[in-house]
Amino acid sequence: MGMGIDQHAVLYRAADRIIRAIKPNATEFYREVLRHPTIIGLMKEGILIDTRESDMKVKGYDLVLEHPLLPVVSYPFEWTPNMYRDASINILRLNVELLKAGFCTHDAHLWNVLFDGVIPRFVDFTSIIKALPGNKWRAKAQFSNYCLNPLLVMEAGFPTTARSLLREIFTYPEPAMATALLKGPVRRPLMFDQAWSSAYRLSRYWVSRLSPDAKNVIMKVIDMTKRVSSAFKNNDDRADVKAMLSKVESLRLSPNIAQWSEYYSGKNELPIYDGSADVLTRIREATPKHMLISRLLQAIKPKSVLDLGCNRGLYCQIAALQGSRVVGVDIDERALDDMYLDSKRLKTGAMPLYVNAVAPAQAIGFHEIPFPSVVERLRSELVMCLALVHHLVFKTTRMSFAHIAKVFDSYSEKYLMVEFVPKEDAHVRSWYTEDFGWYNLDNFRAALARHFPKIEVHESFPSPRVIIFATKH
Repeated sequence: MGMGIDQHAVLYRAADRIIRAIKPNATEFYREVLRHPTIIGLMKEGILIDTRESDMKVKGYDLVLEHPLLPVVSYPFEWTPNMYRDASINILRLNVELLKAGFCTHDAHLWNVLFDGVIPRFVDFTSIIKALPGNKWRAKAQFSNYCLNPLLVMEAGFPTTARSLLREIFTYPEPAMATALLKGPVRRPLMFDQAWSSAYRLSRYWVSRLSPDAKNVIMKVIDMTKRVSSAFKNNDDRADVKAMLSKVESLRLSPNIAQWSEYYSGKNELPIYDGSADVLTRIREATPKHMLISRLLQAIKPKSVLDLGCNRGLYCQIAALQGSRVVGVDIDERALDDMYLDSKRLKTGAMPLYVNAVAPAQAIGFHEIPFPSVVERLRSELVMCLALVHHLVFKTTRMSFAHIAKVFDSYSEKYLMVEFVPKEDAHVRSWYTEDFGWYNLDNFRAALARHFPKIEVHESFPSPRVIIFATKH
């Protein structure tokens, strides 16, 4: 059956690809687009998803296109601020090149962008249309609402607020809200025509104060310049899009440091981790915990890994460097953004997402075509959950072992690697009361065994923590 809403195509999902059956009235146009040198170049650069004519036949359609199905689907409200910026840059770079060829995109929202690891790719091939008369980008104004204003809210220090306003498809922070939040006019890139208009009005003001003879001469020069400039600025939107690109690239988006953002900064027993390759190499042998995790990953070689409560993603990077496709989820904005920048530097593709794994916010899409849930999208062969269970029990969520075990079961296809911190641990000792008399390793193992029958217990670090490696089958 068809999926998606597209005015130029009907979409289908196959096992490992997305199929686009092009509607008859758009067939010739998209044949031209597919073969255009600019489009071929954009696909080679990775800005546009690789698309080709499919060997699949769909009755009633002469042209059928296909592109690979990316392994992880994520949504804009789950991205870190710098991921959001890079996705916005993807749209701008795409349109700079499209406008050179007389094309543009119909849309400027980020639901048309997916991350392939940490590389944003524009996936809606049939959003490409002819540019409006004068080589204008149809969605230029839309870009400010969907991309620029949310980025400005993030830059102002409110990334969590911004993401809460982006869960519904085709929604964005209201411009009036952004204005009030930023305590001033919403900052937008200065377009060429805006710059000229301001200069022209200022020139007329000063000329009005001159003598009549001088005024006549200068006004003729100004009017002539205006006509030349007008002819130039109406040529196309490339200058404006490049100005937008420069603005977005200049934003400072690192979130503020929160409670757990500096978990690996040397303020506890764990070794310092700064996201660099040399430290990552050394840290794998730093403690019994790190050696065990690295050894287990090498032994099972999971195709996919989901790290719940990943923080900066130390174990995500270890898994990714050993060949796994990795997603790390957390709710620490700064730690996640640092992980994203680490993954780009290390070229691991380990993807951070802002997701509360035990109470995930779901994307709100079309009623008749619901978006897949967090569990459907992120379910992986191996789930890792290190130094988190005690927080789930003693802190805000007050979860039972049975509840925690069900969460692990829902995300794991086969394996679980989870750390248990007993009540004797220095950090847990102050939280423990008689109300938590059930909090012990035997009860935790029993809860896990209902979903993961095969269980191994290993020493962790610092003692007396343990790591449980469990298998479903």
